[in-house]
Amino acid sequence: MSNLRGTTTFESVVKERQDQLSDLRSKKREGMLSVRRCIDTDKVTLLPSIKEIEAVCEMAKQGDLMSIRTLTSYLNGDQTTNRLIVQHEVCKSLFQLIPQLDDGVVQEIIKLLVSFTSEKNSEVYSQNLITSGFLDVLDNLFQRGHEVKRTTLWLIANICVDGERIINLLFNFGLIPKVQIILEEERYSMEILHVVSWMYCNICRMKLVLDPHNMKAIFDFIYQTTVGEYKVRLDDSVMSDVLWSLSFIAESRAYDGFLEDKKLLKGAMSFLFSQSKLVYLPALRFFGNLSSKDSNFCQTLIQLNLFEVFKQLLDTNHQISIFREILWAVSNFAGDELVDNASYIVKNTNFIGICCDGLLNNSFSEDILKEMSYTIANIAYFKSDEHLILLLTNYPTVVAALVSILIKFPNTKQVISITLRSILNLLEFGVNKGVDVQTVFDSLGLENILNELSNNADLNTLSKKRIELLLQTYYPKDELNEKGLTEI
Repeated sequence: MSNLRGTTTFESVVKERQDQLSDLRSKKREGMLSVRRCIDTDKVTLLPSIKEIEAVCEMAKQGDLMSIRTLTSYLNGDQTTNRLIVQHEVCKSLFQLIPQLDDGVVQEIIKLLVSFTSEKNSEVYSQNLITSGFLDVLDNLFQRGHEVKRTTLWLIANICVDGERIINLLFNFGLIPKVQIILEEERYSMEILHVVSWMYCNICRMKLVLDPHNMKAIFDFIYQTTVGEYKVRLDDSVMSDVLWSLSFIAESRAYDGFLEDKKLLKGAMSFLFSQSKLVYLPALRFFGNLSSKDSNFCQTLIQLNLFEVFKQLLDTNHQISIFREILWAVSNFAGDELVDNASYIVKNTNFIGICCDGLLNNSFSEDILKEMSYTIANIAYFKSDEHLILLLTNYPTVVAALVSILIKFPNTKQVISITLRSILNLLEFGVNKGVDVQTVFDSLGLENILNELSNNADLNTLSKKRIELLLQTYYPKDELNEKGLTEI
């Protein structure tokens, strides 16, 4: 945490630290990626009667190819067919038949199961797969032809997101070493790599502390692909899954040791310059999540010249999605508890100036302005006097930018709370150092804005207390009406 004022008591330090942790927004961001993928098949819009679907279920249980395909077409999101498949124990019967069937029929069965587990409430259907004997036929499926192997891995990728129990059962079955054997048998076919990378991505998405031996094998795959040491050249789809995997891993503290490897970080950084949004977006998300972990990661990223990379990106790629992700990462550095990392942004980049100009001139869309508001609010939040001197010297318009946030986003509870604390910080700094910061706030109409905000019923309790403290300390109506409020 940044340096506190000299008169602060131990109790208020603890209170401020608790407020800081609860007040700053959650700085990690989930991947914008669908969890499951369904194989494209023709779906029936209007289902037949339940009696007819039940009849198809019974025929499918006997391995009838047309009935299996028809049943797949009935899986249209309605879930009626899913429930009937469970009720009639279709999966159990099909698993018992698989050893006797040829690849053509088995392939249609697995396609049915992929659709079955791609529906809403899929965890119920994934569990049904497991209890019906899926693991008992996996070895048989892995010994079949290319398409059956590929579709089976696709099915596994779908069910991996349905809980730690399923992943552990698959690990105990020996899934990861068997996947490596399949990759070797298939000579690292891109089709197989597509589903393997997706499966690993879904395992990482769960952010669980899993068996270290199996996770190491997954990390080895991610590492080799990221640093460019994999056995074959990989396309954008595989790299997208790999980089999303890294992004998900970065949301957990369990695997920080893996993420501290500078060669890995440099490899991931190179994908920021990809021309494909499939690739550069998860790479940006990865570094955004890393910047939210702790001060050590922030320092490492600064040492690796991440901000120079950001500058090059903004100079060469004007996609708004890139700008938004970079601003989000910058706000994480601005809010870091090690003040040196926040000061680095002020001294060595122009992001504070960009954000101040954007907020004061309304020169961007609302979502971009909101990202900018978090950066400006964070940059003065519980920071040292030295940092605030640096900030006000380099960017005096930060005061006006903070006030503009109160006007632009009065209903965004989190940013308002942070901004109010930052304004308090600057005003306290002005009093302690004899710098007339309040006159600037006065000229911007802060008192009227605070009075108006005080009537906002949607604000959280902490924001209301901060407004009350600001008004009573710096805009008192009656000095005799002192409530004895302490720092908040």
